[in-house]
Amino acid sequence: MPSSMRQFCRTPALRHFSCSATLMVSDPASTVSAGMHQTPIVDELWRRRQMKAAGSATPEVRVFAADHPKTPQFSRTSITYPFSSSEKLRDSYSNPWGKIRVGRVLEDLDALAGNIAAYHCESDQPPLVIVTASVDRITMRHRANLKDDMTLSGTVAWVGTSSLEIHMAVTSSWTDMPWLTAQFVFVARDPQSGKAARVPPLAPETQNEKDLFERCAAISQARKQARKERDAAKADSVSMLEWPDHQYLVKAQDLLKKSVQLTQFPSLMGHYVFQSDTAASNQLICQPQQRNTRGRVFGGFLMRRAFELGFATSYSFSGAQPRFREVDRVVFHSPVEIGDLLRLRSTVLYTSTSKDGRTLMHIEVEAFVAKPEHKSTVLSNTFNFTFESDGKLVLPEVLPASIEEAHKAVCQMSLNREQEVCDAAPSAQ
Repeated sequence: MPSSMRQFCRTPALRHFSCSATLMVSDPASTVSAGMHQTPIVDELWRRRQMKAAGSATPEVRVFAADHPKTPQFSRTSITYPFSSSEKLRDSYSNPWGKIRVGRVLEDLDALAGNIAAYHCESDQPPLVIVTASVDRITMRHRANLKDDMTLSGTVAWVGTSSLEIHMAVTSSWTDMPWLTAQFVFVARDPQSGKAARVPPLAPETQNEKDLFERCAAISQARKQARKERDAAKADSVSMLEWPDHQYLVKAQDLLKKSVQLTQFPSLMGHYVFQSDTAASNQLICQPQQRNTRGRVFGGFLMRRAFELGFATSYSFSGAQPRFREVDRVVFHSPVEIGDLLRLRSTVLYTSTSKDGRTLMHIEVEAFVAKPEHKSTVLSNTFNFTFESDGKLVLPEVLPASIEEAHKAVCQMSLNREQEVCDAAPSAQ
């Protein structure tokens, strides 16, 4: 690493790298590596990760046994965006309206979360394969100013048998309150068998860390129980789809009744539109420059492309520049390889009104790997976003044309309801 870039900081009591540094965008890359074709932040984060894996940073770092508990501080990582002093960096993160390009930040979040998960899983055993399982939520709490320096930071919040939950935040230099928060879930795989592998336990130290750990554990357990209940109550009379509960099946049936009315009496139904009429799509060949540290397509790149298609979909649907509100969920179904033909399709699942009276657009983007040679496609990712429209606009109600479309809409309604309940809980404040 060039001498002008601050090196890893070592915390003697913990004998590990705190990995906090300020990016210097003027430093040239000395080698060709994964990350260098992404954002400058991704490049720096992956450079650190590769240096650490190669043991080039410091030889006296203690190597723990695979079952040795680690504190959240062990993997805590942060990196600073020096926007106030770097016009080049500001330009690379600016959208057409002079605001921060959220899709770029999503790339950085994925890289940071991957670093944190890898640091926590370091041991005296062969390195585990760490993959992104899902993004539980990314929430934008207020608008950020590109003239302010920002710090991206995160740590392990909870650990299961083979999974880790990473919590991150982006804060501006003038406040301690983050303008964006994120929760990623990673799973560990054995490099030989590909099966789930145990990860080191987490040993929270402070009361806040302990409370967060317990809250995450309770949410994880509740989700497992909900999955069991859905599996046991599969609606075999309705396409074998899994419904959150009976009330959402009833809601889906009500939506489909309206759809029939819209088909039969379009001139009498007023302000309605079918989901399919809101769709937008694009496709691309995945290039080597989009690879991650394992040679597959970088998940952050996929999130950025999905986000920007979702933004364009909400823009064309509402007729005005939308405002990003949150990433509700991202699910990684299967990996995307370099050279794959990737197809992305975006639709408005439904619209709603927030508690503060704003109209929200709930967007789903699905990514498929297409195999023209075999005339087949495989679902690789599902992305769910919420955008906010201009409060003066009256948007049409979106209706499903099939039970499958209705299922997508009501499942997202259920997820949003769960998030509202979680936000209202005292422990979430």
